Amino acid sequence: MLTRIVSAHVLFAAMLAVPAVVCGTGCLAGDDTGSSASNVKEVEPVVIGEDGDGKTFRVVEGQQVILRLPGNPTTGYEWTVASTDRTFGYPVESTYAPTNKKKVGSGGTFEFVWETESPLSMVGTHTVTMQYKRSWETEAVETFSFKVKVVAADEP
Repeated sequence: MLTRIVSAHVLFAAMLAVPAVVCGTGCLAGDDTGSSASNVKEVEPVVIGEDGDGKTFRVVEGQQVILRLPGNPTTGYEWTVASTDRTFGYPVESTYAPTNKKKVGSGGTFEFVWETESPLSMVGTHTVTMQYKRSWETEAVETFSFKVKVVAADEP
């Protein structure tokens, strides 16, 4: 029994040693200077607030679009996408953050994130319409529309 435990520990130690020999110390130390990912320039997202209603925003293909709208889901209301075109699509992420976590029922901010990088080209102008309504009601109490003009990364 003791022999099996010792053998298992030796085998485990050998498995840990193999990556160190193959990678060298650079891999284990997090040295990624040869990685092409470190050469990619990070592009700031385009952030749209409630003052962006009816406006058009220029976005470089690959740049994120973030929409932030105030709301209060404790009242049953929430922001949802009412319409968008097939190419631009729906947000890849949507979240809600209360303004004051200690105050029950306080409002906050809905955030929606769209990606503009896709196997299909997104170059062109896209319209998104949001609506603020309760899920069981047919009429929205508020709407919000914006356009995103996606341009190719090499376009001035």
